[in-house]
Amino acid sequence: MPTPQSIDDIRNEMRSVRNTLASDVDQLVQDTQSLTDWRQYVHSKPLVAFAATALVGYLLIPKKTPAPNINSEQLAKLVKDQKLVVAASSEVKQKSSLLSGVMGLAVSLAMKSVVGFAAEQLNSMMVGQSSSPNLSNPSHDYSAERRG
Repeated sequence: MPTPQSIDDIRNEMRSVRNTLASDVDQLVQDTQSLTDWRQYVHSKPLVAFAATALVGYLLIPKKTPAPNINSEQLAKLVKDQKLVVAASSEVKQKSSLLSGVMGLAVSLAMKSVVGFAAEQLNSMMVGQSSSPNLSNPSHDYSAERRG
C-alpha cells in the first residue's frame, strides 16, 4: 500500500503536469506552424528560395519538340493519303495544357513573393543605414533634439 507521502507526491506531480500541459501544447502548435510556413524559409535563406524557384520553373517548362525532317517524297505521300492538313495560320490554335498554365501561375506567384521579399529586405537595410530620425516612432520627443 502506498504511503501518504507518496500519494501527495503523485498528486503534486500530476498538478504540475496539468499546469504545464497547456503551455506545452501551445508551444507545439507554434513550432508546427513555423515549420510549415514557407515564408520563414524564404526569410531565412532568400537566395536558396530564389534558386529553387528558378530550378522548378526551368524544369516545368516543356522542351521544344524538334521539327520532323521530311523529304519531298514523304511529304507528297502524306498529302496523297490526306494525313497532312494545311491550314491558314489564323485557324491554327496552339494547345496549352492545364498543368502548364497552373505551373506558370505558381512560378509567377512564387517569383513575385521572392521579389517582394527582396525589396523589403533592401528597404529595411537602406532604412537601417540612414541617419535620419525614426519617424515611425510616435513616442520619440523631437522637441528635445531641437533644444540641443
